[in-house]
Amino acid sequence: MNTPELVDREDFSSGTIRNGSWRSIPTAGVDELMTPLSSNNYSRNAKDLRDRYADYFVGPGKVSWQDRMIA
Repeated sequence: MNTPELVDREDFSSGTIRNGSWRSIPTAGVDELMTPLSSNNYSRNAKDLRDRYADYFVGPGKVSWQDRMIA
């Protein structure tokens, strides 16, 4: 397995992502690892903090290139 080709890579000039070879590795049994161990409920404090970060990063903390990366 060629390690440099394993990971996804970004062409910074165009913003495109080149998929790595890890995406073609069989994933049999992985679904079992993704079974939730709890209810996945978060605390009110965690929600408030997440919302504060979200507001910051789409407002005063916004960087010039971010909209281009999620479009």
